Amino acid sequence: AEKVKRQRAQAEKRKKLQNPLFFVSPYRLSIRNLAKSITNNEMKIACLKALKAGLTAGLVTPTDMQSYITAQGKNAILPAGGVDSVTPFDPKTIKTAKVMLDNTRMRGGVAQSRGFGFVEFSNHSHALACLRELNNLKKASYLPTEKGRLIVEFSVENIQKVKILEQRNSKIERKRAASRQADGDGENGSVNEDDEKKKKKRAQSKRARILEKKKLNAAGGIVKDASEAKNVDKIESIVVPQQSKKRKLSPEKVEKAEAKKVKLESTSSKNNRAQRNSKMSTDKKAKPRT
Repeated sequence: AEKVKRQRAQAEKRKKLQNPLFFVSPYRLSIRNLAKSITNNEMKIACLKALKAGLTAGLVTPTDMQSYITAQGKNAILPAGGVDSVTPFDPKTIKTAKVMLDNTRMRGGVAQSRGFGFVEFSNHSHALACLRELNNLKKASYLPTEKGRLIVEFSVENIQKVKILEQRNSKIERKRAASRQADGDGENGSVNEDDEKKKKKRAQSKRARILEKKKLNAAGGIVKDASEAKNVDKIESIVVPQQSKKRKLSPEKVEKAEAKKVKLESTSSKNNRAQRNSKMSTDKKAKPRT
């Protein structure tokens, strides 16, 4: 049965590689014949152990890396130590580890494993060391198998799907970075609003100014000149600080802001009354005598 599985996998790989959209990934491993109880985290931990053991045993040599660089050409990612060096062990080398699930087979509301998964590494030497340590391994020292030995090989990828996945991951990473920066966890520790928050804030400020002008017009104080409009803007620019969850303001600061707002409202009201009185006196003088 194990031999049949390997032959079927090889035939499937050859068929895919006839299409120019498919290629063999040098960083992503396909692990078959897994036990159905294996989870993503268990597979990741086992691959890290196998990687460390493979590097310690010298399963990857500088000659292997030189062959890889020659085969990949200019698109290859060079190891940190040079062209023909093997990258040392790094516990953060695994980018993703995912066991494939069958959503049509549920048990207790949980989808069951399909018996295989994928692990992606950050460089080729680590993926190769893990492959050589795990492939055809009979004993369950790292990962328990369903029956027989583990079948580990470099996975065949669709270049279009890979690009879509990279764009999606990039978008998610940008959102996470913006969220961290908004929480004050950036390099300078400052809180910077993004474009959407700035637009929303400007829209709220504009609506508040329009509402205040409507209130003044309803009270009889029609805004005619730039000085009155400026006073209205000043009134709206002074917002009484609200008590937030993160920062509690002192009662003195709240009282001071309220007093300043009331003072500007009073000044604007006096200017409106003075203009109305001036208009009335002008109308009386201009009215002809009968």
